[in-house]
Amino acid sequence: MFDTIYTHFPISKISLFLFLMSQAFMATAQQLQAETLYPWKSKSGLIGYCNQDGQLKIQPQFENASLFTNQFAVIEKDGHKGVISREGLITLDCLYEEVQLVAVGDETLAISRRRYNAWWKVNHWKLFPGFSIMGGTNDKRFFETEVTRMRWEVTLLSNKKIFISSTYRPNEYPYDTSNIQYFNRKILINEQLYLIDKGHVKQLSGVFKGILTDSTLLRKKGNSYQIIGSDLKPQGNAIFKVPEQITIKVSDNIQELKTTNVISGVKVKFDFMEDQHAQIFVYPDLKKIFPGQIEKYLNDKTDATEIIRNAQMICSVPNTDYFLIYSIINNLKGFYILHQNGSWESDSRKTKDFIIRSNSGNVLYPSIHDLGIDAVLPKNFAVKRIERTMSNKNWFYVSGMSKPEVLPLSGIFDSANKRWVLPLAYSSLAEMKAHPYIWKFEQENEKDYKKKKYGLINLHTGKIIVPPIYNTLNTDGKAGIYGTDKLNEFYINPVTGKEYREL
Repeated sequence: MFDTIYTHFPISKISLFLFLMSQAFMATAQQLQAETLYPWKSKSGLIGYCNQDGQLKIQPQFENASLFTNQFAVIEKDGHKGVISREGLITLDCLYEEVQLVAVGDETLAISRRRYNAWWKVNHWKLFPGFSIMGGTNDKRFFETEVTRMRWEVTLLSNKKIFISSTYRPNEYPYDTSNIQYFNRKILINEQLYLIDKGHVKQLSGVFKGILTDSTLLRKKGNSYQIIGSDLKPQGNAIFKVPEQITIKVSDNIQELKTTNVISGVKVKFDFMEDQHAQIFVYPDLKKIFPGQIEKYLNDKTDATEIIRNAQMICSVPNTDYFLIYSIINNLKGFYILHQNGSWESDSRKTKDFIIRSNSGNVLYPSIHDLGIDAVLPKNFAVKRIERTMSNKNWFYVSGMSKPEVLPLSGIFDSANKRWVLPLAYSSLAEMKAHPYIWKFEQENEKDYKKKKYGLINLHTGKIIVPPIYNTLNTDGKAGIYGTDKLNEFYINPVTGKEYREL
């Protein structure tokens, strides 16, 4: 399987998907090896933790609580969040507006933020906030001295070591958890590399563009880049730069392709990199040379020059000899497979496992025709989204709209056996995070969110674990039922359907 990520545009995460997902699966496996603890809600509304059998392990004392990430969980007291260990000990005091946990192997990072008043920034004070020409205010202050700022911190929880601390404005979010990469006891955050060694964090010198397809790193030196290994030593003598444009010969035509361009009003950015020998590569795959000469296309109806000229995406399929090109020619969208020797590929047996998808997970290649979905769709059904499931590489989540009623419908299709695993009869479906073979479902298209009903179904057995009884149901197992005044939320076990609350 070769999973590649397509972004609109640049393609900054291509071929990192498999690596990052492997890290996520490792973290999930590590969590499941230990006794799973679930937030348990008492009649008082306070939350503690119990095991999967419902035996109380941490007494109810929190206003809110999350599942554990490795050995830690986010809890809330007095409207502020903190972190506890599996033993129930406070690791981070409840001082923060928001805390997110990130598993990096056996270690866990906490990304936290809290608000404070930078009153000393006089140039940001507001003049006469209480002024009124009608004199109808009791606020006689000359200045509003509240200058709101957010303090962001990244903490290694095993030793409570804060290794990143920065100030930003309230609407800025500098540490997106999806952009944190981890390998070989090293963490890459915002182009900075950190080493975790025996519970300690050390920042390593240099600026890093990212992790390459072979798990080496690309370190920036001025306007150039060099490949380094996990030992931080250079791998070979290649020096790379980002070219403004590349020149290639397509059929008998010389074609110049700008790294950044605007095509039909859409900004297009190609992640080309050029070494000192003028060889072109597509980041992050710097082992495979992009062909400098490209042959005529396989049929006379399609012009190879037009494919390249109108390309909106060019990416490398990792661990293969191929590149994939997404191009729009005469308003027709299509994917074209290019061999590194400059020839075009038509043998679908060689490319049947290629998957191109957006950062949101929507499958863009292969098409619904290639997967065999179009043959079993009802009449007047418009497919809006396709996703590959985590539990089976041949199973695809399909959703769209049925006309003329304009009803949303979802199902799960087996592309290998050309059959529906779940029929196209659900209003919505979603994969549970820790148990990908279990899906939440909604059967009725209820528009009133307070009347929506969700349940759980096991794809492998086809059996319903929980009938549609919950008004809300998150993919981590947090369910909710609307009462007379508010939403009552608690966790359930997605495998058994057991509720963790005091009745």
